[in-house]
Amino acid sequence: MRIEDVERLLSGRFYLKVPKHVFLAKEPVIGEVDGIVRVFGAAKRFGDAIFLAPGATEKTVYEEVLHTMGLREPGAKLLSAILAAVPPILPFKRKVKYVKCTGGCGFHHEGLPVEHYILVEGD
Repeated sequence: MRIEDVERLLSGRFYLKVPKHVFLAKEPVIGEVDGIVRVFGAAKRFGDAIFLAPGATEKTVYEEVLHTMGLREPGAKLLSAILAAVPPILPFKRKVKYVKCTGGCGFHHEGLPVEHYILVEGD
C-alpha cells in the first residue's frame, strides 16, 4: 500500500473521516507484550491516525478509518468489506493529500521501519 492509494481511497468516500496521520510500515512491526503478540500502531497515541502494515488492502484502509470513527471490530470488519467490494456510486469527491513527515511531527519513529504522513488537504 502506498500513500497515493490511501489518498485515492479516501478521496472517493466523502462520508468517511480522513485521519490526520497515516503510518505505513515498511516491514512487519510486531512484538510481544505481556505474552501476547501485537502489531505496534499509533492509533492509541494519536487517536486520529491509521497504521498500515505491509500487505494492507483497500479493506484494511477502510477498516482502520472506521475504527477512528468509533466503530468496533465486528461492525468495522463488515462495513469495510462492503466498501472494498462496492465502488463509490455517488459522484461527490474530495481532494485528500498527505505529505511525508521528516521530523518534529509529534511521533518518535527513528529506528522504526515506518513512514509517517500528515494530512494537508481534506477534512
